Amino acid sequence: MIKIENLYTILEDNIIHKNISLTVDKGKTTVIIGRSGCGKSVLLKVILMLIKPASGKIFFENQDLTKLNEEEIKNIRLKMGVVFQGSALFDSLTVYENVAFGLLKIKKIPEKKALEIARELLEWVGLKNIEYKYPGQLSGGMRKRVGIARALSMNPDIIIFDEPTTGLDPVMTDVIDNLVNRLKTEKKITSLVVTHDMKSAYKIGDYIYMMEKGEIVGEGTIEEIKNSSNPMIKQFIEGKAEGPIKI
Repeated sequence: MIKIENLYTILEDNIIHKNISLTVDKGKTTVIIGRSGCGKSVLLKVILMLIKPASGKIFFENQDLTKLNEEEIKNIRLKMGVVFQGSALFDSLTVYENVAFGLLKIKKIPEKKALEIARELLEWVGLKNIEYKYPGQLSGGMRKRVGIARALSMNPDIIIFDEPTTGLDPVMTDVIDNLVNRLKTEKKITSLVVTHDMKSAYKIGDYIYMMEKGEIVGEGTIEEIKNSSNPMIKQFIEGKAEGPIKI
């Protein structure tokens, strides 16, 4: 579904990504792991073309996004749901208005139908009877699930997650992991997940890439990552200060 070839990103004369190539297979969950500040979240913004790469190619369903104009990119973005690290809900809107935002503002769906869809999606993520609450009245785990419901509202082909379990307790982390897996099994949705939580990565991932200082330094299936002899991967997944990764 997504293929990146020889990607370089430069921001304010700083090289953020160096020669990145990776593939996100349709119907699978691809995970990108790595330390905070290594360029994972910026890569998601580049895939969404919110940040333009300096060079390289980004294919979405065989279309090179780097060659499209802004209107064409906007149409592609409608096929991509995004769940932000902090959920990024509109505090002044109700849960229903947050979930149905794209339905009302972009698809121009009648409010009665939008409310029906929002309620169905909220129930799917395990939230009932909260549609008229405000984000400030919700726990972090509830806000995260509202974010997933909002991403689902536009019937995306892929959902992109930026650190979906950061700040959540172990139980709620498992709830989010289960939802990511259900997206694949029940809704046949492709997922791209950025995380540094290895327990989550092992539970949800079909294929894992590791990034360090803006480069892909290793990749593999769950078993290949767990059993990797790559010293950077070993240091990261074992959580050790000693090793080739320098602070």
